Amino acid sequence: MKNNNFKIDFIGAGFSRCGTTWLYSCLKEHSKVCVSSVKETDFFKKEEAENNLNHYSIFFNHCKKEQIKGEINPSYATNQETLERVKRIYPNIKLIFIIRNPIKRALSTYLYGNKYSNKVAIINEDEFKKEWEDREQYYKYLKKWYKNFPKENIYIMTLDEIEKTPKQSLQKLYSFLEVDDSFVPSNINEKENKAHIYYFPKTHKFLTKCYKKIKNTPLLLKFTNLLFLNKLKNKISEANRKEIEKPEISKKTRNYLKKQFRDEVIKLEKLTGKDLSLWK
Repeated sequence: MKNNNFKIDFIGAGFSRCGTTWLYSCLKEHSKVCVSSVKETDFFKKEEAENNLNHYSIFFNHCKKEQIKGEINPSYATNQETLERVKRIYPNIKLIFIIRNPIKRALSTYLYGNKYSNKVAIINEDEFKKEWEDREQYYKYLKKWYKNFPKENIYIMTLDEIEKTPKQSLQKLYSFLEVDDSFVPSNINEKENKAHIYYFPKTHKFLTKCYKKIKNTPLLLKFTNLLFLNKLKNKISEANRKEIEKPEISKKTRNYLKKQFRDEVIKLEKLTGKDLSLWK
């Protein structure tokens, strides 16, 4: 299929460990919204993206004419080359970012890094503090997106809002996307990607590697039912994983990190206009 004029309407560009899987699931149910057949196509990470929109359109073959189209990929937020490609191809696209209490996100990221262990995660607090010392999570990336795209085309959500008032949070997002804001998805109260480990880590790694190979190879992608493959991969992954209790960090470490992140939170408030006082 040749379609070098292919167009999408929105990208959920960030951030990882902030609820983007939930967002993908909710948008997928809306009759006027069509998300890519896989959550993260990684298309805009590729150098050849601008000249290969026909490949990108394959991820949206299932979409109807009256639906708006978009992708959710939290890894885009922190990639400068991706930002530049998106700007060149879709300068007026709508952008969605979810941000989360930086301490909770840091902990979630730490646990995610241990997902291939078949043991319950134990937090080395000294190592954990050192990893996030003088490190910004959102501001240095978001300010670049604000600089390169119209402010009115950027929508910021917080995970706090989503968890407290999911229906209202989605209604506001639907309004931003200019689709029916009365729709309520069936999985609105479900929590995605709970803390987990894998019974057979090597099996999950192998499946993920194969899936990425197909996703990033145009010829393989053309002759593959990606929706079916994605469902199969997810079913195998669900059977292979075990949910675990999230280990807690000490009050001392939590206070240390809150102090570390306070300056960034203040800058984020000014940039986004969001009230983040509970994070300070």
